[in-house]
Amino acid sequence: MANPVFYFKGLTTAQKWSIGIYLIITFVLFFIFERDSEYILAYCVISQIGLYLFYYKALRNLTFYLLCLGIGGLHLVLFNLILADHQSTLTLIQYASNLRNTLPLLVLFQILRCLNLLIQDQELVSPQRSSFKDMHDKRYVMPTDYLFFVVYIFFFVTLFIGWEYP
Repeated sequence: MANPVFYFKGLTTAQKWSIGIYLIITFVLFFIFERDSEYILAYCVISQIGLYLFYYKALRNLTFYLLCLGIGGLHLVLFNLILADHQSTLTLIQYASNLRNTLPLLVLFQILRCLNLLIQDQELVSPQRSSFKDMHDKRYVMPTDYLFFVVYIFFFVTLFIGWEYP
């Protein structure tokens, strides 16, 4: 039986491990590595693109999605900590401002997912580089899947270059 559009389901072992490892990396990056700006930039980009590319199926589960929203809230707190630190350089603040993008991109993902369900009556999938079939749902990737991926990347880039540091 197919799941409803919004559903709560327990996390898989892989999802629990990935969230745990992600939180450990976050702690190490922000509190042990002394907030190196290049690492923070890579952290932001990998997190926000990786959610769509690798966790699009997990984001259908509201349990996982709400945990990701919590991590997005953590990103806002971390950005405000960097902003409040008087030793932060302008480069660090500029790179760390991308932490604010996580929440809008998560909301955008759900909007695109719902639009895809309305248009195609199928779940949104991530375009695969090596195949025209989705690796999880075993269905062909449709033009709207590609279109919505381009929309997501457009918003990612727009948010990435659009934040002005205070």
